[in-house]
Amino acid sequence: MKLSILKFTVAAAALLNASTVFATDYNSGVVTKTPSAVQTPVEFGSGWYLRGDISFNLEARQETSSQFINSLGATTEAEYEDVIGYRVGFGYILNPSIRLEVAAEQTFDSEFDGSIGVNLTGLELQTVGGVTGQVPVNNIFGVEVIEADYDATNIMFNGYYDLPKIGHFTPYVGAGVGLSRIEFNERRTLTCIPDSTQTCGPPAAGAQGARVDDVVILDTEEVTYQFAYQLSVGTAYELSENLDLDVGYSYFSTNDGAEISYSDGTAIETDAFSVHKINVGLRYELF
Repeated sequence: MKLSILKFTVAAAALLNASTVFATDYNSGVVTKTPSAVQTPVEFGSGWYLRGDISFNLEARQETSSQFINSLGATTEAEYEDVIGYRVGFGYILNPSIRLEVAAEQTFDSEFDGSIGVNLTGLELQTVGGVTGQVPVNNIFGVEVIEADYDATNIMFNGYYDLPKIGHFTPYVGAGVGLSRIEFNERRTLTCIPDSTQTCGPPAAGAQGARVDDVVILDTEEVTYQFAYQLSVGTAYELSENLDLDVGYSYFSTNDGAEISYSDGTAIETDAFSVHKINVGLRYELF
């Protein structure tokens, strides 16, 4: 009887041990899923963006060489008043460093007032051999006042290189080329001021010693299309994931040698037209 109980005990122990091993093998095949500490980055935005800026044109300058009246040469440098404009653009982010965009810019009217002293031809009262008469002279003083304004429309293709980000700031440098439509409106008024022995000749006329009334010698409007380029530097401040505040400086200039001819026979050879600009605006990356 004792032998039977011993056999039963050994058999039970063996069965229990086999069950434990089987359970262990079964549990080892169970796959447990746990959240990963590494997240897969998701692309935000499509790379395309829109921009809108307000521009402040500073020290707009036109250098000209002009023939104002018959046989009189003069060189003037016109500095126009500061003026506000705007810019809208559409661009694409090629990679974290390179951006390309096309932009349309409009500058509102900027005015210039200036004057130059001129040496006019006319008549002078002289006595020769006891005979008094009027003798042609070319040293009668006069003043020519120039009143002008300009506005410009530019289509520019720009490229930018974004430097490494510093906090919320991303500095950049850029360059662009394009076409500029510049409209000049110009009015030139001549005033002849003879002394007591002089009389102004054409294009002005008056009594001796009297200030001659102003004579408008040019009142015209001219439009030119010129190759343009610009260099830029600035920084963008991240307002949100897809919106940046962009503040930058640009030097804008047109090509040399564009000649403007007027119906009165005068001509202007524009050496260059350049503008220093401050731009402030927003860039919005599209989804």
